[in-house]
Amino acid sequence: MISLPFLSSFTLWAPRIGQALFLALVIRLYLRREEMGVKYNRSLLSLGLSALIFWVLYAIFLTIIQYWVWIRDPIGSILLEMPLQNAGDFWFFEGRLNYFLFYFLERNWLNLFESVFLGVLFFFFLRFLVRYRDRFFETGETVLGGVLAFVIGWPANVIFVGLSFVVVVVLSIFRMVSKKQTLTTLGLPFLISAGIVIILNQLILSFTGFAVLTL
Repeated sequence: MISLPFLSSFTLWAPRIGQALFLALVIRLYLRREEMGVKYNRSLLSLGLSALIFWVLYAIFLTIIQYWVWIRDPIGSILLEMPLQNAGDFWFFEGRLNYFLFYFLERNWLNLFESVFLGVLFFFFLRFLVRYRDRFFETGETVLGGVLAFVIGWPANVIFVGLSFVVVVVLSIFRMVSKKQTLTTLGLPFLISAGIVIILNQLILSFTGFAVLTL
């Protein structure tokens, strides 16, 4: 029988390990972008699709584990059948779902929807920037930014987006001072920012106050 401490550790570390693995694969693609040519964008999109499958499977796993824990607990068993009385901002679900269905939709799936939304939104924002500041972009960097924003997930991807532009400024100053070059594209800042956010995830979320957005 799988112990609860093991399940708790697994649910905590599985996303971090998955994110680190996807980041390593993205870095590998980034280093080979010139020899890959047009395949680079397609490979990034394939990684994004793989990340989506990973997050969906993780959400399903959390839902099953939550049900398993609740059904073994007297209070949890009551909540499994309890109709939803007060859904707050989610008033539409009142009377339509029981408490468990609402709980796992909010806790396990809403983060996924928000991650997809911000990843797509960031991609189109970068596409908008390309139209006016294309000198800051290399081929595939709009897809790179969108995929990384999705892989990192909500709400850490909000910090990733802001940190990326801070790193751009820092690298630009460094290049200007050391190499007399002023142009810095976004690929390397995206990778550096993603690495920082993934490694220091909980610390950054707590420090910035974004931890309250984690459902």
